[in-house]
Amino acid sequence: MSMIYVFYNKYTLEILTVLRPFINNIDINEFIESRLIYDDKFKNLTYSDIDYIIEDTEEYDFFNDNPSIYKCMYIDNKKRKLKFKLTKNENVFINTTYNIQKYKRDYTNVEINEMYEEDYINFNLKNIMISDNDIEFSFEYLKDLNIRTKMVNKRWKSFHNDPYLTESSQDKTMLGKSIAKIGTYYPILVEPQKSENGLYALEGSHRITSLKLLQMEGGIPEDFKIFCIHMPYSYQDIETPKMFTVLKNPILIRRIIEVYYGSEILNDSILYEKALSSIKEDGDKIINKYTYETYIYTLEELLSAVDSYPHWLRDLIHIDGSIFPSEIINKELKFKEWVNECYHI
Repeated sequence: MSMIYVFYNKYTLEILTVLRPFINNIDINEFIESRLIYDDKFKNLTYSDIDYIIEDTEEYDFFNDNPSIYKCMYIDNKKRKLKFKLTKNENVFINTTYNIQKYKRDYTNVEINEMYEEDYINFNLKNIMISDNDIEFSFEYLKDLNIRTKMVNKRWKSFHNDPYLTESSQDKTMLGKSIAKIGTYYPILVEPQKSENGLYALEGSHRITSLKLLQMEGGIPEDFKIFCIHMPYSYQDIETPKMFTVLKNPILIRRIIEVYYGSEILNDSILYEKALSSIKEDGDKIINKYTYETYIYTLEELLSAVDSYPHWLRDLIHIDGSIFPSEIINKELKFKEWVNECYHI
């Protein structure tokens, strides 16, 4: 069996080089030492910064031969495996939203509210905030938030199968009116640094657009603020290998089992048991029949925790109709009180 050696920066997970040896026994130490001297990718690194894994060449060759299928390759730090990310046109997650799942679990109002208030707000967001990963939470003035032209052109009615967008596709201010009245269910994600024009949104462009239209009509005040999370990457970084940069500190978060293992597990007891076994083998904790806890290590996993989870949960909240947005991310005073509780101040 033909093998490759994948050398990477153990702290950032950046892949430095891939070696396909022509001899069976190569001197790893000698190879790394030579790269440190002659290879610019190894510049400013030391021997202790570098690690490697050995993989079969079959999938690696398929990756190189099919650039239209894969976006990039990266190191899965948890499993120490070489992984290949599909292009944006393919499903990265098994289920991106609840509404498009083939099989659906019937959740009770209590379960949906628990997933939103306890798992997403008081567990995921709390642990992300206190993780010391340079991720800032803040309320920002609407006037300081901007959206990129590319995002303005996204189809309002069908974008991400969002039922709230579908409802407001005829009156673009409808979504803003709802947010002004009861609040937003999840944060606006913004780039880490303000530009000359203010902050640019990574997630929440439709909400910002609707609110700005409403503000132009005088429906909300000039000093209107909305809750934001300053993510540690820019728009240009999405769908690039930088998203697999390792976080400074791992973060413990909660996930929905069917989102990552496919809704087929809801219709097949054997698949469901295999999913549970896989979770346990990874050292993760099963919380209940639909939720488990796991550590995240990369920027992409961070994005899934703050973005993909609420996208999936959003459909259930819309179906239920009786769950309101959390005051923690809609009232600045409540947010400050929550922060003090999280840090035990």
